[in-house]
Amino acid sequence: MTSSQTAFLLMLTRTGNITASLRLAGSTKQDLKRWKAEDDGFSGKIDQALAEAESWLVYQAWRRAIEGVKVPYFFQGRRAGFKRVYSDRLLLWFLAKTNKGVDIKAVEDGGDSAILRAELATKLAQLAAEFDTGTDTEAHS
Repeated sequence: MTSSQTAFLLMLTRTGNITASLRLAGSTKQDLKRWKAEDDGFSGKIDQALAEAESWLVYQAWRRAIEGVKVPYFFQGRRAGFKRVYSDRLLLWFLAKTNKGVDIKAVEDGGDSAILRAELATKLAQLAAEFDTGTDTEAHS
């Protein structure tokens, strides 16, 4: 495998976007077509990179929804500190994606966000354990 192919696949695991990954790796769509023609297994490597990208992006969405991100806040034109901001939109996406025992309607109706966030964190921890062990925690409850 060439360094260009390796760079492309690495970028693909981070972006999940073929066009952007080609650009970041300094390659073109013609290069991609050639790589696929020359290596029968290259399409499989692309699929694997896309699966890794999906996993990475899902983790990032979870992190932003549950752990939040620190953003600066300002007072009188000066940075006064930081606050943690959570993404309720990502939280809803996770709820819809997992759809395992969480009442999405309650979230949409503006239920108590602290309680809902705690419930979701518990549910996501169960799903993570399920993923890590390859078992279904719902089936064992």
